[in-house]
Amino acid sequence: FRSLKDYQEDDGIKIYRLPCFNLLNGRFPVLKCNRLFFKLNKKLKNQSFDLVIVNTRFYIHSLYGIRFAKKKKTKCITIEHGTAHLTVDNKFWDIMGHAFEHLITKFIKFYCKDFFGVSEACCEWSRHFKIKSKGVLYNSIDLNEINYIMGNTVEHYRSKYNIPNDSIVIAFTGRLVKEKGILNLTEAFNRLDDNCYLIIAGDGPLEEEIASQTNNRIIMTGKISFDSVISMLSESDIFCLPSESEGLSTSVLEAIATKCF
Repeated sequence: FRSLKDYQEDDGIKIYRLPCFNLLNGRFPVLKCNRLFFKLNKKLKNQSFDLVIVNTRFYIHSLYGIRFAKKKKTKCITIEHGTAHLTVDNKFWDIMGHAFEHLITKFIKFYCKDFFGVSEACCEWSRHFKIKSKGVLYNSIDLNEINYIMGNTVEHYRSKYNIPNDSIVIAFTGRLVKEKGILNLTEAFNRLDDNCYLIIAGDGPLEEEIASQTNNRIIMTGKISFDSVISMLSESDIFCLPSESEGLSTSVLEAIATKCF
């Protein structure tokens, strides 16, 4: 993400990117209170807003967004995306992380009173923090954009990786972390017959572990562009996301849009 600009306009939408430290392999960004941050913060304060939307509760910049709304006297809502605590697969640090999540949620609740979830399960998870959600705001995708990409595909994954036309292709897209259930998927796939292929699109801390135990029918593409994800899904037969802690994932919607069921 280093190549992304601190500020840009896209279709008339102003985008400000605050500097941060990417902890836990990018899973937990923490704001940098440096000169650039204060410069962008000043620019944001000079803008007019009707609503501030904060996605998830447990990031430092989530608290920043809610306090920003409070100072601007602007309505704010917080949207829950998960159905379980964040985990790093370490008992001690998981306990510390859970305590931190409960602590920061108390501050979030102090500044924000309107909570929603991307699914009913997310709203139910919010009850764990004594939060009563006001409704569900489902994830959405741009069908016109996806249909355009599918009609102008320039990358063909079956031919690129020499996958026979009569083979069944299973697709996975997302971060290679335990919560996504990727290890369960690769373990189960290794029990299938030779007529199946698995394409894994994404990167993350489990990348090397997965690569060390895969066979020649498991294809790891690394992180790819949105256009490539859509092209890959459109050529796949089955989409699998054995996630352990997600609500309504955007990747599921993308798979449905490409008729990869």
